[in-house]
Amino acid sequence: MARQKKYHFGDLKASLVETASIMIEDEGIENITMRSLSKKLGVSRTAAYRHFQDKTALLKAVAEDTFNRLRLYIRDESENIGDPLEQFRVISHAYVEFAMRNPAKYRQMFGREVASEPRVPELGQAAWNAFTVLMEVIHKCHRDGVFKGGDTYDLANVAWATVHGLSLLLIDGQIRTSEDGRRLPALLVNGNSKPSRNVLQIVDTTIRVLVEGFKEEKN
Repeated sequence: MARQKKYHFGDLKASLVETASIMIEDEGIENITMRSLSKKLGVSRTAAYRHFQDKTALLKAVAEDTFNRLRLYIRDESENIGDPLEQFRVISHAYVEFAMRNPAKYRQMFGREVASEPRVPELGQAAWNAFTVLMEVIHKCHRDGVFKGGDTYDLANVAWATVHGLSLLLIDGQIRTSEDGRRLPALLVNGNSKPSRNVLQIVDTTIRVLVEGFKEEKN
């Protein structure tokens, strides 16, 4: 008979988070239970509960991990770009791309379970670290006179709200195309419409409008 794999303290906790993350994308968050996770990993539920008191605690750890992955992704895609305005564009693109590649986990990052009490400091820090990447590039645009004066945090919130909303609309197929190729509001179209495939153009247009609103006006 095959021997059951032995996990050290840190190994099992990380494995629970990794397995839950995969299950969210493959099976849906509603199908995750401590029992199903334990079964997949070949450990007892008691062992799993030593690391997470319930499913909500586990999901907060998954969200923390996803925020960390998001931060690394948008940073790695943009860190070698010298022009801050181009860096801002690349970060915005990368954010939407990350969301669309990980739709279920992206939703889970902002889900009800994640926002519930008690708050988890590590999760809040991971979210802030990801947001800081955006704040830093906006600060550079301020420094170089590309963006108008104003509070960096406020502009970063506007930028994040824009790409976040766009990401959800694209994930849900809410930006749709009619048979003649025109993009139409999803709630106003009939059954002949389909989700728009020209995602790159939609993202480009959104970012261009955002940048124009942020730019410093030249006299």
